[in-house]
Amino acid sequence: MEKMQELKDRPVASMNLKELPVEELVDLAAAKKIKVDFAKAELDVISAEIQNRAVAFQEDRHIKFTEWAGSGKALASVAVAQKFDILNYFKLKELLGAELVGEKVRVKPAEIKYDIDDAFKRALTAVILDDYERGMTIPEVVEKSGWCAEDPKKKTALLKKLKGDYKKDKKAVLDALNMQENEINIDEELYLIYQIQNWKLILAFFEEATFEKTAESIKRCILVDETVKIGLRAG
Repeated sequence: MEKMQELKDRPVASMNLKELPVEELVDLAAAKKIKVDFAKAELDVISAEIQNRAVAFQEDRHIKFTEWAGSGKALASVAVAQKFDILNYFKLKELLGAELVGEKVRVKPAEIKYDIDDAFKRALTAVILDDYERGMTIPEVVEKSGWCAEDPKKKTALLKKLKGDYKKDKKAVLDALNMQENEINIDEELYLIYQIQNWKLILAFFEEATFEKTAESIKRCILVDETVKIGLRAG
């Protein structure tokens, strides 16, 4: 038992593996596996706690993306992942037009799967989940947030960079404000920008005048499941 503990803690870089007998190599590998398995179990528990807190944080603010900074460059990101599936391809063609759906959705007969254009998929997903904002614009979000309020040129440059991509938008805002992740929380504003951009995408494929009626019909053709995923960056 003591030997196994010693092998678990002993750095491989300090050992000449080529000189070790096979029996000791096996013991070393087994010891390291025990260490890895235990560390993985601990990480799973820690990740679950971070995820639970992030989900509660997101639900309170009606957002789906969160990044929390630790010390140094440590970072935890929690996002809601979406699984998209077309239930009735022919009804979708009838609702949106055979030309549009034929251009944006590629059928894979052997697998009975669909390869969907990214922008079109994002627009449809937003429709199914009611995940869009039609009452505000991105400039209004920036104005209300006070970002770059005293530097119109910097504000204009920032507006050009905000495209509804959480990570890219966050970097653009932090760079513009000359701030670090742990100095300001902008998740709510970034999610609102994401929803505004979703509405812009929706308008690229839907007629606004008949949107509500079409959206209700489309919800019977497509299924979107959401799951929470956590990502960790050590440094």
